[in-house]
Amino acid sequence: MKGTKAKTILVVDDEPDIVQALETRLNSRGFRVLRAYDGAQATARIQKERPDLVLLDIHLPGGDGLTVMRRNGSSPKGRIPVVAMTADPSWTTERSCHELGCAGFFRKPYEPNRLFEAIERALPGDR
Repeated sequence: MKGTKAKTILVVDDEPDIVQALETRLNSRGFRVLRAYDGAQATARIQKERPDLVLLDIHLPGGDGLTVMRRNGSSPKGRIPVVAMTADPSWTTERSCHELGCAGFFRKPYEPNRLFEAIERALPGDR
């Protein structure tokens, strides 16, 4: 859309190759991308940058994704949508993500088209 500010997505994963691949795909779709590689960085970037959406790995150094979601949910400025991704096969992890209000949940390896459909649905407002 002409004149519309690009939506910002924070990609959080401790694997740089995954972050780079997601950044490339998101940039090609017109998104602005921020990066974080652990839970502490993610929390700081969410508080400072206020992205439109967080694409979040669950198992991270420096505070896991569930902790990041809990902190995000208590923000006085309003909750930022989260789409979670994990290689964890546990159903308890998926249930915890949904209980914390995740807008989407994907197991790695994810199917890119389904992931991007979930991102589009979760983003506030029109793109």
